Amino acid sequence: MQDKNIHSKHKCINCGGNCEFNKLKVSVSVNMLESPLDTFTRYQKYLQHNNEIGNLEIRVCSNCGMYHIYKDNIEIYPGLLDTPEPHQNMPDTVKEIYNESREIFSKSPRSAAALLRLGLQILCKELGEKGKDINNDIHKLHEKGLDQRIINSLDIVRVIGNEAVHPGEIDLNDNKEIALNLFNIMNMIIEDTIASKIRNTHIEEMYRNLPQSKLNAIKYRDK
Repeated sequence: MQDKNIHSKHKCINCGGNCEFNKLKVSVSVNMLESPLDTFTRYQKYLQHNNEIGNLEIRVCSNCGMYHIYKDNIEIYPGLLDTPEPHQNMPDTVKEIYNESREIFSKSPRSAAALLRLGLQILCKELGEKGKDINNDIHKLHEKGLDQRIINSLDIVRVIGNEAVHPGEIDLNDNKEIALNLFNIMNMIIEDTIASKIRNTHIEEMYRNLPQSKLNAIKYRDK
């Protein structure tokens, strides 16, 4: 660690004060990252998961002593690491928007929610719809027989994401928990649509590959 100085004042997500930050610049790789700080340990896991080499900056709040970790001037702790990682079956087009939303969540839950709505619009296209009018896409998915629980989840992201950028009844900057729940809901939608389809296809393939004598016995049993 080197180049210690005072960073310009800004709001600390931990204590809420407009505080000065002691800035420590560090450059590390996954293999070189060795620090007793719990925050660095958490970020090491993040780097390992994404197979990245990170240029890090640590800022320490002069008021509460909270460590904030930045990568490319984006706060990732607390913030990025406090939001759920994207589902492993999330399409890359959706994942890009999802991760962008994670990056700004700690600074602007409202902006994060709006981005998740955009991610939902892209997801609707991945699910076979036009991806231009989310409300109409959800209606079409409902007509195709998509489970009502999933439809409700789609509408939650659609409505809250829309409320985020228009004056309305939901102030996400005052209620970060609502915005945070949208990340879990997006992952649940992926689980109940894309991931479940992959699993069902795999099960059907395994079933078809059972010995014919066993398939005949099952057919006879279920008459």
